[in-house]
Amino acid sequence: MTESTAVRVLVVDDQALMRDGIVSLLSLEQGIAVVGAAANGEEAVRQAGALQPDAAVAARLVATLAPPPTSPPATTESPLAGLTEREREVLRLVSTGATNREIADILVIGQATVKSHISNILGRLGLRDRVQAAMYARDHGLG
Repeated sequence: MTESTAVRVLVVDDQALMRDGIVSLLSLEQGIAVVGAAANGEEAVRQAGALQPDAAVAARLVATLAPPPTSPPATTESPLAGLTEREREVLRLVSTGATNREIADILVIGQATVKSHISNILGRLGLRDRVQAAMYARDHGLG
């Protein structure tokens, strides 16, 4: 299988040893081309935008990176309208690569509340993980 037909993967992990290990293992697999490695969410979003991987391995889980929709949704209302103002603030901070602790400190709320907001955001927008949320925020003018 050539690199042009291989699944293009971006590896994301904050631990260098784990990240390097995943890169090494995936590089041995036929049909997988590791196109980048990132140490945090902000770096992952930047690299995902530049490298356009087919998938990202983040927090030791595989998550397919969905491209932004090419056609307008059936309704004229933005999906962001379904989020509360606080959830939009949290989503904007996620897009900057902020951790839950950093978001909690900035918004003066508990980390459990941040986790709850992120869970609500992912569910309401049909996203799988923080990387998709950060890319979504960037594509919709929040990042």
